[in-house]
Amino acid sequence: MKKDTFVKGAYIATICVFIAKILGIIYVIPFYSIIGEQGGALYGYAYNIYSIFLAISTAGIPTAVSKLISEYDAEKKIKEKNQVFSESLKILTIISFLAFLVLIIFSKEIAFLIIGNATGGNSIEDISLVIKCISLAILIVPLLSVTRGLLQGHKYITPTSKSEIIEQFLRIGVLLIGSFIVIKLMNKSITTGVAVSVLGAFVGALGAYFYLFYIIKKNKIIKKEKNKDKKINNEIRRKIVKYSIPLIIVSVVLAIYNFSDMVITLRVMTGILGIDTLTAENTISLYTTWGEKFQRIIAACATGVGISLIPNMVRAYVKKEYKSVENIIIKALELVIFVGLPLTILISIFSSEVWSIFYGYNKEGITIISYSIFIGLLSSLSTIGTTALQAMNKFKNVYLSIIIGVVLNALLDTPLILIFNFFGFNPCYGSITASVFGFGTTLLLSLYFIKKECKISYRGIFKTIKKMSVPILSLILISFGLKYIIGYNNFENRILTIIVTAIYFSLPLTLYIVLTYKNKLLTDLFSEGRINKLLKRGDKNV
Repeated sequence: MKKDTFVKGAYIATICVFIAKILGIIYVIPFYSIIGEQGGALYGYAYNIYSIFLAISTAGIPTAVSKLISEYDAEKKIKEKNQVFSESLKILTIISFLAFLVLIIFSKEIAFLIIGNATGGNSIEDISLVIKCISLAILIVPLLSVTRGLLQGHKYITPTSKSEIIEQFLRIGVLLIGSFIVIKLMNKSITTGVAVSVLGAFVGALGAYFYLFYIIKKNKIIKKEKNKDKKINNEIRRKIVKYSIPLIIVSVVLAIYNFSDMVITLRVMTGILGIDTLTAENTISLYTTWGEKFQRIIAACATGVGISLIPNMVRAYVKKEYKSVENIIIKALELVIFVGLPLTILISIFSSEVWSIFYGYNKEGITIISYSIFIGLLSSLSTIGTTALQAMNKFKNVYLSIIIGVVLNALLDTPLILIFNFFGFNPCYGSITASVFGFGTTLLLSLYFIKKECKISYRGIFKTIKKMSVPILSLILISFGLKYIIGYNNFENRILTIIVTAIYFSLPLTLYIVLTYKNKLLTDLFSEGRINKLLKRGDKNV
């Protein structure tokens, strides 16, 4: 199996992540009809807590492994490179087991932290049960993640990307079949159905892990060292801790974004605005559970590019090829903007159609998604910025960028929720606006720190945006034109809505692609030969 270049890896990873994310949003059509809005709130509680603990036990070490393998590979330290995986597994097994125990033992305390003394909706016992069920995934997902880190560090991007699709298929299979049998056939409670559905995370991760283990064996990626050097092991452990702790902090802080929005909005709506708990939970689930699924499609752009970004950035930075570093960062940002911006705009314009296809017509949900979808684009761009800083080991700058963004988000949540409610808007608009300010601040700070460190110029990005302006404006105009001419409003007919939405999306996107091809932007961004030539000659231009 051949290793992947930066551009090929970014393309493959982005396509596979897109497929995984699309699968992750299509399943909500039947899932929503099975568990409803209250079940969606319960599902959201479990996954938001899971995301935080997963970040603690997973996020840092796989990326640290990828970085460390890339670093040793660039320095031709073969022996050290071969010992990274086994040492990281030992550390990760301990951390993930401790995280699992915390979730099991303190599930009720965590549930109380979420809803407090609020009554009338999901109970503490309900939330505690789903937290215990999803905690099983903590035992296997970290092992899967570090295995992906190993393969990414060796530039095997394709199998890691395929493993995400496998994981998603299995997870969704358990989630849908399990919840349907429990709720619809066995007539059990929605809580029991949600508890069974979250077990899909464990099953999906297990299947993906076995697939990657097969790839590792087949390609003989792990070479066992007969006489392991204890000094090297100690150095590897020290570097894993050094690299992973900052990444864990970053990932936890990012996971807190959605969690803080969920908790603060619930407390303000029930405690200050006097809205009953069930209504508040249903409204919040539209934003943090169901609406958030659409943001993941946009976030897939950054995920795919970021997977390929880290090992290539590390190699260029270690070798002090700063022009190549600049080219990689600029190209990563351009790819996310080129793909993410038109999708964001289309989902916002056609929010009525998109929401109705997946969940049925809901005026409140439609208004939320038309605005909240822009968080997906901002978070994607800020992810590229912070990922680049992490690859350069500029963790203090990463801390500042993200923590300032999160604190700003938390501080603005309550006043903005109250302001929007005062003027008659959905209270969630305040929470969404706070997130826009938070992610926007993180993005600007990370770009500033990158510029300061590498002395890079962002003129290339502005040139790309300038070239995109006419295609994007044309896309917006034809979208509103189609909406006005067709005037579709039969949202109860899901099949017809899908057909109309396909027309709504395909015509503007086709025009966008044609126009960007004619002004050579499409070729500049997606011609692998041209990009690789640019990256290879990088420092000759310094």
